[in-house]
Amino acid sequence: MLREGTVEEFRLEQEAFTLVWKLMKKYYHIGESDEDWKNLIAEADAIGRRFEGSSAEHFAHSLLLATVEHLSEISETKKPAQKSKRIRKQLLSPHEDRG
Repeated sequence: MLREGTVEEFRLEQEAFTLVWKLMKKYYHIGESDEDWKNLIAEADAIGRRFEGSSAEHFAHSLLLATVEHLSEISETKKPAQKSKRIRKQLLSPHEDRG
């Protein structure tokens, strides 16, 4: 049976979308700088962790992966596919130590 989403579910998904949208706007013209990519990964990871265990967890992670891949594709880096693979691996392994 179809059931409508709750106010809390919609609030969480809107929050996830808003945070990811701000991340995309901030890094839209990301270049080759490893520091910029590390910062992007750190911020994406923080957003993902914010929604762990919530009804918006899968939604947030999907948005983050799609956004990072999109940023990689539009960036002016010479090897966006390789960088994207590395970043996706890091985002998909949120419990890995990145220190």
